[in-house]
Amino acid sequence: MKKKKLLFCLHNFFMIKNYLHDLNKLKDKFDITILTSNNTLSTKYKINKITLKKINNIKIFIIPYYGTDNKRSLFRIIYNHIYLLKIKKKILFKDFEICISDNNFFIWQRIILENYLSKECKKLGITTGSIALNLKVFKKILQGQKLERFLTKIHKLRFYSENRRKKEKNLIKKFSNVKERFLDIIVDRVILSLLFQKKVFNYKTYDLNLMETDKFEKKIVFYYSNYLFWKQIYNKNDVILCKHENNCICNNSNKNKILFLSSFMDENFDELSNQIDRVINFFYTINKNDINKKELHIKHHPMDKNIIKINKVFKDKIKNKFKIKFIKSDVILENISCNYKIAFGMLSTALSDIKKSCKNIQVYCLKSLDMKSYGNDYFLKLLNEEIIFYDDLNNRNDINVEKFTKKIKKISRVNFSNYIINYI
Repeated sequence: MKKKKLLFCLHNFFMIKNYLHDLNKLKDKFDITILTSNNTLSTKYKINKITLKKINNIKIFIIPYYGTDNKRSLFRIIYNHIYLLKIKKKILFKDFEICISDNNFFIWQRIILENYLSKECKKLGITTGSIALNLKVFKKILQGQKLERFLTKIHKLRFYSENRRKKEKNLIKKFSNVKERFLDIIVDRVILSLLFQKKVFNYKTYDLNLMETDKFEKKIVFYYSNYLFWKQIYNKNDVILCKHENNCICNNSNKNKILFLSSFMDENFDELSNQIDRVINFFYTINKNDINKKELHIKHHPMDKNIIKINKVFKDKIKNKFKIKFIKSDVILENISCNYKIAFGMLSTALSDIKKSCKNIQVYCLKSLDMKSYGNDYFLKLLNEEIIFYDDLNNRNDINVEKFTKKIKKISRVNFSNYIINYI
């Protein structure tokens, strides 16, 4: 029986790691092609190579969207259009029956979605991570205020400003910004698009706000925070809260290792020292009199540039009081999640990733590590993700979370692979 053809368009290559088990299941039913940009590949992290090795029997094409400096020069823009025309000859886009894309904002995705795919192709939107929106705005939306009030003041689903953007005073930066906008808006989306694609791809009404003006047939999300947000935009039944395939190998809960997930700790030495004190104190708190039987493992974010400094402070403070081990930052969390009894850290999707990867792990988010960056409502990004939000300053679960429990409604998470299989 001939397989149906499925296309993934993911701007961030790094996000593919979340779909590895899903892809292994889907490839039995679909002929799968993945298109992604070189957004995170340009950094040359080993984790990207690891990911590639795990994608067997799946065609993958990497769009040369960025240069080595992660910027888009005139040469890079031209090269991107040429490359898209080349893969158009290699890939029969009209044969795809379903396309899953993480947005329709970046021009390479716009070209494929609007120019290359057939009108009959089912187009589904997907949001892999948690809500990126400013938490003050998200809180107001949860409290009942309409999204329309804030929409035009949101920039790329992240930044929010009540006031007009301040004019750049530095002449060099000002010239650079004008140049980038000209290359993007005029050269790339109009002149070169007409030349290579026979169509212009001007920004639409909410592209720079939501990174999505035209709605997809369905909006698939994996975090409850995003489920609450996108229900403000889509019809309720068109937003699907999903879960990934799980590869947990745990058969018992008798584990003695604890994992701290570091995510861009403070560069200021005094602040860093204080943060590490909090980490060590929490380790003592959860282990109490059993400290000698436990090990603390530390894993940093792959993009953290301050790892050597952080590790030195850890070593100086811990000395030989208990066992510690530093895990390579390029290790995929899912591959090690079942080794740990407890994982904890500051606010990061890594916390939910490891929780979803193992059935027998407790995951804590420490309030003291997040207050400076996110304020008292730091937990909203990971609301209803089975994370324990712990007020380590008062040695108790964060009582502020209770204010939002009424916003949590019972909704079953749909298995992503099964949903796609049954969609067409």
